[in-house]
Amino acid sequence: MPILLLCLAALGAPLAADDCADLFQQGHLARAEACLREQARQHGDQAGVWFQLGLARAARGNYRGAADAQRLAVSHAPDFGQAYCALALALRESSQFTEGLGAAEAAVRLLPDYAGAWNLRGNLLLDNARRDDAEASYRQALVLRPDYPGAWFNLGQLMERGRRWDEARDAYDAALRLRPGFAEALVARAELALKRNGLDEAENDFMALTESADWKPEGYWGLERVAAKRGLARRARSWRLRYKGAVAGRDRRLDESRHLGLEEPQPFEPGLPMPPGVAGLALGPT
Repeated sequence: MPILLLCLAALGAPLAADDCADLFQQGHLARAEACLREQARQHGDQAGVWFQLGLARAARGNYRGAADAQRLAVSHAPDFGQAYCALALALRESSQFTEGLGAAEAAVRLLPDYAGAWNLRGNLLLDNARRDDAEASYRQALVLRPDYPGAWFNLGQLMERGRRWDEARDAYDAALRLRPGFAEALVARAELALKRNGLDEAENDFMALTESADWKPEGYWGLERVAAKRGLARRARSWRLRYKGAVAGRDRRLDESRHLGLEEPQPFEPGLPMPPGVAGLALGPT
């Protein structure tokens, strides 16, 4: 089936919306977007088509185009809370924070029990320098979904900005209990420990990062700084060399991916309940 879809797409043969979604799921993002553009041309009055096109554009990093598609989705379906979530995220990624917050407010109004909307609203409130409101929004997300590692991480980031170190550490710990190996939380917890001279703790977290192919450079760079703080110059230089090698290796992998024509989807927050009659693409892992 996947080979048939690719052949049909290459020949310009008409594909159904489900076929577009299949292409997206298989990582053929450019073909999926082209397929959805054709669907939008044929069915421009259907909010679900614009919603899916917006997701496909966002997955390729075209957030302004994604926002344009989601605006059309909500214009055709004003109560489409999922599209407001996707619009808010696309606007945030394109640094349109004021409009993005408006979309997030619509999302929580339409989806009051969806923790992801409250988490995203918290991010946009923080972007708009409203820290107290952001904290309340993150905490509401955690009331709705206590096992939400992303919201715990975001709350930790906010606590750290407010120099509430112990609360930040507790939030990172919660995120990592729920999602072991959560790289961003490992980095944040390690950096917080390093800032507070908890060198053993920082070293453990940075070492854990070196076990991930995508996060080796951050791990080695952190280990270099831990060694330097301990006055171990030779060890720091050794970690520095590994850091440079890991950065070069990561760049080579990215180049190889481009040569193979592969694109990694950038996941949206999962769990959006789709309204009747609106099909949605998978929004990524939790």
